[in-house]
Amino acid sequence: MPSPAIVLLHGAFADASIWRPVYDRLAGDGHTVLAPPNPLRGIPYDASFTASIIDQIDGPVVLAGHSYGGAVTTVAGSPSPQKGTRTANPAPIPGLSACPAPRILAHQDHYEGLPRYSRNRV
Repeated sequence: MPSPAIVLLHGAFADASIWRPVYDRLAGDGHTVLAPPNPLRGIPYDASFTASIIDQIDGPVVLAGHSYGGAVTTVAGSPSPQKGTRTANPAPIPGLSACPAPRILAHQDHYEGLPRYSRNRV
């Protein structure tokens, strides 16, 4: 199975730049990483927007959402069963003082055995 693309989604009261340290670390390790904007128009709209991004990615996808972004990624991942989408929603990251990249990647092999669309804390 090819290495999954990793989609990082920010929560409310933030923008994609909060993921910069994580993005840099994952991309530096050779992963395909996207940090798209979260429109913040409500879960149905935001999940639809995020799902449209997921649908453009070839291969498996790991979704990581921070705070409200976790709710959006949980909903956005469910309409794409052929993608093998997995959701990893890190615990809140105050000021991103701790980089969650190792927590996201530490469980990458574990995603293989998970039921599709399960919500996991890493």
